[in-house]
Amino acid sequence: MVTLTDKRCVNQLNLMHRTGRHALFAALQRADSQEAFYNCSDVMSFSGETTTSPPATPSAMRQIGQANAVQDGCQSTIARLTSS
Repeated sequence: MVTLTDKRCVNQLNLMHRTGRHALFAALQRADSQEAFYNCSDVMSFSGETTTSPPATPSAMRQIGQANAVQDGCQSTIARLTSS
């Protein structure tokens, strides 16, 4: 969910009970120019159990969700990605 308050974009994401490695990709596109800003976050989601082994290297990424918002000429898109 993307909410816009006080000219700030707040993103609350539900990983839908998914565990493991995920990437969150965010793009902010200005409507009045070609300027865009991008952010990618590598996140680790746990089920509550601990493990001592490192996570497996992802083989490919696929999109599992997206949220969009527009305010004052700026569009924000958040894509949730997961490894296959």
